[in-house]
Amino acid sequence: MTIALDHAFFQNPYPILEQMRQTQFATAVLESGRTVPTWLITGYEDAVAFMRDSRLSKDIHRFGPGELVADGDYDIPITQNMLFRDPPDHTRLRGLIQRAFTPRMIDQLRPQILEIIKTTLNRLEGRKTFDLVQDFALPIPVAVIAELLGVPETDREKFHHWSEILIKSPVDMDELGVAALEFVMFINEFLEQKREHPTEDLTSRLIDVHEDESGGEVRRLDTEELVAMIFLLLLAGHETTVNLIGNGVFSLLQHPGQWELLQGHPEIIENAIEEMLRYESPVAVTTPRWALQDIEHRGMVIPRGHQIYISLLSANRDPAVFEQPDRFDITRPGAGKNIAFGYGIHHCLGAPLARVEGAMAVNLLLHRLPQIRLAIRPDEVQWKDAMLVRGLRALPVEI
Repeated sequence: MTIALDHAFFQNPYPILEQMRQTQFATAVLESGRTVPTWLITGYEDAVAFMRDSRLSKDIHRFGPGELVADGDYDIPITQNMLFRDPPDHTRLRGLIQRAFTPRMIDQLRPQILEIIKTTLNRLEGRKTFDLVQDFALPIPVAVIAELLGVPETDREKFHHWSEILIKSPVDMDELGVAALEFVMFINEFLEQKREHPTEDLTSRLIDVHEDESGGEVRRLDTEELVAMIFLLLLAGHETTVNLIGNGVFSLLQHPGQWELLQGHPEIIENAIEEMLRYESPVAVTTPRWALQDIEHRGMVIPRGHQIYISLLSANRDPAVFEQPDRFDITRPGAGKNIAFGYGIHHCLGAPLARVEGAMAVNLLLHRLPQIRLAIRPDEVQWKDAMLVRGLRALPVEI
């Protein structure tokens, strides 16, 4: 049986995901616009196991012509990043960016993030209605990642537009190809400017960062790796956090008691963010993996070359791990067990930054605009038709 991932699924995936979890560990699914089904892993324990399983690969170059059972072109410049690499290449690429993307850097960003949030809220003063996604959740992470990478303010709307095309469903391969090409051209021009005029931003550090290989040879990121890395940081660096803030506030607005609890106890924001990540995970599934060999698990076999996605949405609602998983509780013990940012060697490198942005944005919103409420019924809210992410198209609110 193959289950279609269509508009109805994206609007409310949880009943179908629950059915999948109860039936078998992996289900064949077909995304709109695709012709070849893929496997979807849904249980928490299985999700963790498959994210750690070396019998799966993120790198299509480990397969010969015709061996991959998938449609779409994964051998393009923007996929030459660490998300689509296995060790040792993945280890090298992640190690290089970790040298520039440090906890100390995130702490140093806190005053800047605070100013961005305050400025965003100041623009909402005096308004009786606004779209919480477009007017609040979106501008903050876009500004943060752009400042971090040194992207000029005039170019910030462009990369969000391209990002929306690259993640949406159904897939329009022609539109996707044009967006990817324009995105790569933009990044190439941007990198050339940074090479000529380096500053203190992360892009300049990535251009300069290097490793000492055995024998004393020094190697930097090459141009293709840099382009793919900047693409990944721009896309993942804002899309995930937009959804964390938007989904989290929507969850709070649907549960007034939780809203009031957090207003009265802002000190519990860290656990609240973990519950927001668990309850409406900003990333729906991991990026694809492929079976390096026939994989037998729980009485089923996934053949070599078949494509596999892991449902983070489903894993984070697994009752085997989270008691009453469909209940939103910002004081939930163990909320931090969520795998909203993945698990293992491909765990999201920017997760600490997203958590900081989300916590600061939500707490300040509740402090500055304590009286906001939904301007439409919860069942009128529209979610993005997207395989990879779980995010709201808009969230109309009123004061």
